[in-house]
Amino acid sequence: MDVIADNFQVYGELNPNTGEVSFKGLMKSFEFKMGALDRDFNRSRLDLSQYSKFTLMET
Repeated sequence: MDVIADNFQVYGELNPNTGEVSFKGLMKSFEFKMGALDRDFNRSRLDLSQYSKFTLMET
C-alpha cells in the first residue's frame, strides 16, 4: 500500500559548489491522506521526541 502525506514545513538547501541538495523538516508536520493514519501519527501518545526532525540529502 502506498502511503501519501504532505509536509508544508520543509526547508530546502542547494550547495552550488557540490550540487548537494538537502531537505530538513519536522516529523510532526506530516499530514497523511488517510484519516486514521493521520490521527495515529499525530496523537500525543506517539513519542517522536527522539526523532523530531528528518534530513534527506541527495548528491
